[in-house]
Amino acid sequence: MQRPPTKDTGPKYDGHDVPRELNIIVCVDNRLGFVKNGRIPWNFKKDFKHFQKTTKEHYCIMGRGTFEDMMRMVEKRKDRSLRYMESPLPGRTPIVLSRNPNYTANGMQVFSDLRQATDSLDDKEKKIFILGGSKLWIEALPDTTTIYMTMIDRSYDCDQFFPGCGIHPDYLAKNFDIVDGKKVKTSRRKDARELTFLEMKRCLKQS
Repeated sequence: MQRPPTKDTGPKYDGHDVPRELNIIVCVDNRLGFVKNGRIPWNFKKDFKHFQKTTKEHYCIMGRGTFEDMMRMVEKRKDRSLRYMESPLPGRTPIVLSRNPNYTANGMQVFSDLRQATDSLDDKEKKIFILGGSKLWIEALPDTTTIYMTMIDRSYDCDQFFPGCGIHPDYLAKNFDIVDGKKVKTSRRKDARELTFLEMKRCLKQS
């Protein structure tokens, strides 16, 4: 599958849209794909543990679709006791974005847009993590200072790519530096993979 062509455009960092620094956390294959046919085509325990450790006790903002995908994953858990949990992200402050004023999310905070959500967050010690989906990542990129990316060492023939449609593939390389990285092996016998946990910081000089 060929990645669709994109124009050499992308958000320019100005720090004006959102008054708080943002962090993006995402898992991708080796072509930066993250979704296939509307679903994430992998499930690695080591990546989930990395996600838990990185986001614990912080704010986690997600779009409505991402939240509903998480709730579907909770419903599929073999441990039936998890099916009644109010939040798919215990130990964090989850926030859902939806333009539907009547939308409810299991008692969690719901806001209409990213700016409204970040304006409401008064604990400056907590980081703000953007969990997706694609439209929210694109909106958050201009104010993102750190990207926590898990990269899988194979292609899953995804049909959606990070950071998103309309953003040039070179945007990350031009605007972010890799400051930390760690490789781990998955323990699956049939589909053993190597995961690389990357931490990417925004360059001081913007292109």
